[in-house]
Amino acid sequence: MNKKRTAKMLVPQYMHSFRCIGGECEDTCCVGWNVWIDRDTYKKYKKTTHRLFAENEQVIKRNKNNTSKFDYANIRMNESGACPFLSEEKLCRIHEELGEDFLCSTCAIYPRTFNLVNDVVEKSGTLSCPEIARLVLLNPNGIEFDEIEGEVEKKAAYHSALHLNNEKGVRKYFWPIRVLCIQILQDRRLSLEERLIVLGMFLKKISENKDHIDVMFEQICQYTYQMLDDLFVKQHIATLPKKLGIQLSICQQLIEIRKKMGLQNNKYVQYLEQMIQGFGGSDNIERMAECYEEGITKYYEPFMKEKGYMLENYLVNYVFKNLFPIDKEDVFDSYVMIVVHYTLIRLHLIGIARFHRGLNEQLVVMLIQSFSKTIEHNKQYLKTVLDILRANDINSMSFMTVLINS
Repeated sequence: MNKKRTAKMLVPQYMHSFRCIGGECEDTCCVGWNVWIDRDTYKKYKKTTHRLFAENEQVIKRNKNNTSKFDYANIRMNESGACPFLSEEKLCRIHEELGEDFLCSTCAIYPRTFNLVNDVVEKSGTLSCPEIARLVLLNPNGIEFDEIEGEVEKKAAYHSALHLNNEKGVRKYFWPIRVLCIQILQDRRLSLEERLIVLGMFLKKISENKDHIDVMFEQICQYTYQMLDDLFVKQHIATLPKKLGIQLSICQQLIEIRKKMGLQNNKYVQYLEQMIQGFGGSDNIERMAECYEEGITKYYEPFMKEKGYMLENYLVNYVFKNLFPIDKEDVFDSYVMIVVHYTLIRLHLIGIARFHRGLNEQLVVMLIQSFSKTIEHNKQYLKTVLDILRANDINSMSFMTVLINS
């Protein structure tokens, strides 16, 4: 059995309900990406004489450029992008024939993500798993967290480890910054777009004052709370210009980059095509803008007026899972990336809403699940996105406002 250890944990409540549904799942976690093998499991595979590994010896490849013991080797996917150990019933043959102890860390813990903050283990789920996506997105009350004494899987590998007592500068204030980020995103007095703009203004202030953060931190927090409580924010945001052409052009570029990198997720390819058709199937920006306006006013906004908590929950889970906003070198770079994720998801949903002449919960859940699997798990794509924004000098608060507010 896979031994577990007990630790202090911070866990979103939805994780208490998560159970893998195996072959009943609409997707499989064994298709469409690399499977990294940790060093200990790789050595175990090399020692075993079981026929599974004798028959598939060539598909397990040592990663000569590995940066840690967790990506020591990988399993080469077959021509259809599936793991060669996947059965016709969409179940893992390694698990079936040899047991959980023979799973590598990646397979043993997915879709769970583990981070360590001081001595507290933070466990969350990634929305590339359909069951996690449902649990996260369909909760109208929003995401809440529990502090517990819980069991941590033996093979759990920490995505990041943060020791606040040893940190300086902005990272020293990670905990209160993240708490305020989540408070902003869950403040339903404001629209989600307004919340994202307040979030950006908060993090921009943090970034601009990072060399004086010890002196300025309390003042920045007070300024942010005042923005949340003041009707001036809503009035100010209402006057901001909408530049839809810029948004569509940038999003076009980002999607084309991802297409050129290869798309192995058939479900996402299907949704991408529906989005394109929803925008008129044309590269003409004016035609796209017309379709966009119809999609957002007739189909997207009426649905999100009732179900806006779905995107709120996506963003809050992103913040918690990624140790936002210190997952990038600068906190504003972190903000840029969460806005890019939100903008791309919203753009997909508006096009899909027009294509289907409406939205429903299932469409939103499965679009975000396939988007997460295709986009969020591709580090090179995300790095390319950030580089493009920097190169064009558009990773500014004013440009982020255009993306959010259009």
